[in-house]
Amino acid sequence: MARFVAKRLQFRNGERHSVLSKPGGLPIHEATLFLAGFRTRGKAANTIHLALLYRWAYSSEIDLLQRLR
Repeated sequence: MARFVAKRLQFRNGERHSVLSKPGGLPIHEATLFLAGFRTRGKAANTIHLALLYRWAYSSEIDLLQRLR
């Protein structure tokens, strides 16, 4: 099973940011934008649930981006 990892980063100024990374360690651009959109509206998005969704879709051979377009 692919290992999608949810990370919570904290910058030096104290600002926090959630990132979802794919198996190679690079962040998933669309998921990061989705999480940032919640953050700018003052809401919290559950990064762990998003990672589980990506794991399930990957193991089921479902392309989430293609399905959501």
